[in-house]
Amino acid sequence: MYALGLLMLAPCISCLRLAEPKKTFFFAIPKTASSSFKRDAKEFISKSWEGCYEDHKLYKKITILRNPRAHVLSQYYHCATSKNHIYGHSYMPAAFPEWIDAWSKYHDNFSRIQSHPFCCYNPMNLMASRFTCGKRLGEEAAHYNLASVEELQTKVAALDFVGLVEHYDASVCLLRIKRTQSFPEECDCESSSSNDTEHHTNSHETAPHSSSDYSEEVWKSVDELTTLDRQLYEMGASRFLNDVREVEEQYNKRILCHSVDSSLLKLSEEDSNNDRRMGQSSCARWAEDAATLGIPAHN
Repeated sequence: MYALGLLMLAPCISCLRLAEPKKTFFFAIPKTASSSFKRDAKEFISKSWEGCYEDHKLYKKITILRNPRAHVLSQYYHCATSKNHIYGHSYMPAAFPEWIDAWSKYHDNFSRIQSHPFCCYNPMNLMASRFTCGKRLGEEAAHYNLASVEELQTKVAALDFVGLVEHYDASVCLLRIKRTQSFPEECDCESSSSNDTEHHTNSHETAPHSSSDYSEEVWKSVDELTTLDRQLYEMGASRFLNDVREVEEQYNKRILCHSVDSSLLKLSEEDSNNDRRMGQSSCARWAEDAATLGIPAHN
């Protein structure tokens, strides 16, 4: 009878284990303030690193997205001026428009090489590529084998939380409120305490830069390189705004006191610092590949 009782109890113990709440994986995307967000929201994050959406399926996933124009400009300035990427400075074109022009002209050629062109990020739909890669599809290959709009919509909907770099403080507050089920006074944008919260910033000592420094023609080229990222960002912004409204109605307080669309080109310097996939050896490989393509490898 005792053994029978244990057998009858075993399924219940198994059910209890399955009912345990999932841990949270911060699905970090390069150059989206992820290093800062990871520190400011650390109490709500179990694991985090830059990788693919398919990483850690047993975890609840959260992420933060960035306006594609600001995202691409940040990639360039990180690679061309940040001291964290000093080994690759000489491989970058001397100006942002030149880098964008090269990607616009040669992206098909770049798909056939193994190195990182210009020893830098691939700006073609970088966010969407991280939502696509995983399993047998590597990060670089994903830039050229992107998920469909429908697949991205499904993945965004499945995320436990989405923040926006352009509304960084509100994003940190939104996650905090959703996790603690309380609304701190400093998160009320109409309160005098709303400016009291200090969040981390990380410029990586990049040179100052602004979207206004470049023509609309340059930005149109960026838009063509980030068509899917723009749609992904719109999905994330819609999800973020809906979550904000839901919380604001629940607590009758305001998290966001200005329009989601009012600062799409704000260039936050709270960027991720992860060059694990690049390095001096990668730069050398790019120099060899550039020679075969007839493209200058150095500025």
